[in-house]
Amino acid sequence: MARLVNDNLEIPTIPDVASTALRQMNDPEVSGAQLAKTISQDQGLTAKVLKVANSALYALPREVKNLQQAAMVLGFTTLKSIVISASCRSIYKRFGMLERNLWSHSVCCAMGSHLLAQQLDLKHRDEAFVAGLMHDVGKVVMNNGARDQYKEVMRISKEEGVSSIEAEQRIFGFTHADVGSVLVQRWELTPALEQAVFLHHDPELAESVAGEFMEIVYTTTISDRVCHHLGLCLPNSEPDTGLEEDMVTSALGLDGASLATFAEEVKDMYERDNSSFA
Repeated sequence: MARLVNDNLEIPTIPDVASTALRQMNDPEVSGAQLAKTISQDQGLTAKVLKVANSALYALPREVKNLQQAAMVLGFTTLKSIVISASCRSIYKRFGMLERNLWSHSVCCAMGSHLLAQQLDLKHRDEAFVAGLMHDVGKVVMNNGARDQYKEVMRISKEEGVSSIEAEQRIFGFTHADVGSVLVQRWELTPALEQAVFLHHDPELAESVAGEFMEIVYTTTISDRVCHHLGLCLPNSEPDTGLEEDMVTSALGLDGASLATFAEEVKDMYERDNSSFA
């Protein structure tokens, strides 16, 4: 599958400064000052990191004013998520209506995944935000590299009432979940993120395929559905099943009432804080 994707699409690399910062955050000997020095080499990345760090998503008691402070207050795990988030936004080659819809949906899903994982105190909750943000990154790569074909995917999905996954398979021979998982591998991100991106449309496979990461697959799947239910998505790209109970919701102990409450919380968070990710 990776060879098939590579033969048909160019997979973007993570920006150099972000890549260096992510490697440093995996080094227990690296200090906040060293990390701040690295990130500060990219002014755009610096501004985005501070903007997201001060968003309501992280609800800090006081404003973070510099990168070293952000590293100390948020910790490297959270800071890593913010750096990856900023890098995701940078891979868009253009930003028309389709791209804006993709980004809005991804931000909504990221917020929902983060909120649900925190509420349920899940094992891999620190990666839930990035999982939600990256779940559809394959669509961005496909649209960047084969715009005419992706327009055809959107046409088929709308006119024939089929999912984007089905239309992508028909046009490309692979799906955005496949492409996204290749990108996660190429960026050397974690297995949890790879499984969430790869399986968010096939959560019934998570227990056998994702193993210990199955809960982050479930939170990504549920948040994706809720964002479609809220209308924050590409038009007609997926059926609205956001508040239906199934094996995924049961696995996390959610019922119809808790799903409805969760949807309202995601809506409120998105309306309050989406501008932080513009």
